Amino acid sequence: SFTIDQQPIVHVDINACFLSLISGLVGIPMNIGDTWRDAYAPVVDQIPEIAEARTKVKQVIMELSGSGNAYKRDPGKDEMDKNEFNIIRNLCLEAYPALETMEPNKTKLKTTKGTWNFTNEISFHESSILTNTLLKLKELGVVAYGVHDCLIVKLGDEVLAADTFRSEFKSYVSSFQKQNKKPKLNLDVALSLEFNASKKVRIRGGIN
Repeated sequence: SFTIDQQPIVHVDINACFLSLISGLVGIPMNIGDTWRDAYAPVVDQIPEIAEARTKVKQVIMELSGSGNAYKRDPGKDEMDKNEFNIIRNLCLEAYPALETMEPNKTKLKTTKGTWNFTNEISFHESSILTNTLLKLKELGVVAYGVHDCLIVKLGDEVLAADTFRSEFKSYVSSFQKQNKKPKLNLDVALSLEFNASKKVRIRGGIN
């Protein structure tokens, strides 16, 4: 029921923002093909026997990122079976190898590949990209509101907002790679445009 300038609103979301961001920042591509509309799908499609698979895949990724431990063995929520958790975790590590660069947030816990304290750092990078995007859209005369990895704009501005969001993401990640001597990875994020509860358009992302 929200409107901007008496126009309906559109949500412009980055698909799998955390996975795209971690992959881009460390320069390690996801093992999900050269293009995708939904970065979660390659894992979800491998576990048709697990109910609500997509929700559980996202939950596992959130728990891994929240703990900073890619090898976490036990789910934090009772409703997920431990065996399901570990099956999904292993598939995620195969599909999204950049997860292995995380460093556990607990003191004295270390992994040989760990380089990040992700709870703080990823949130900072995500908010920086969103801020850059909002400021750029302001320059272009587009009214936009930010919610985590989502932009809210009025109907008619969604294409410009999506192009700007993708461009600012790519520019930020590219700059970070250069400054921190990470492998170059040209990543175009996948986006979704949600017009209402029943209409969502996915924009393909990929590596170029």
